[in-house]
Amino acid sequence: MSLLILVLLAVIAFLLSRIRFLLTAYGDDLADLRKEVAALRQAKPKPLPVQAPAPTTVKKSISADEIIKATDRININSISKTSLQRIPSIGATAAQRVIDARPYTDLNQLDSVKGLTKAQRDSLKSLLTV
Repeated sequence: MSLLILVLLAVIAFLLSRIRFLLTAYGDDLADLRKEVAALRQAKPKPLPVQAPAPTTVKKSISADEIIKATDRININSISKTSLQRIPSIGATAAQRVIDARPYTDLNQLDSVKGLTKAQRDSLKSLLTV
């Protein structure tokens, strides 16, 4: 038991000597750091400049009713790929397939476009015209 106490005291003495060495070697730096911290505590914070939020572009899917109200019906032969993609359930692939099958003379020709589901065809037929 006494051996354990002697070992612990030796370790504590070693650690205290290292701390004393570090304080003497870096004591000036610590004093400077304390001064800077004190100066920062006394300084009044400067207000941050107010910036307007950056505009964000959100690809919003709009309902069929909103499209019809806004534009009546859109010609299937002139609608852009981007506009087609804003129709619910129409993604980039489906929009490209519709464009590749142009020109249309009747909306029922959408039934022959490969890869379009019945829901996609119905959605397009309710919004578009020839």
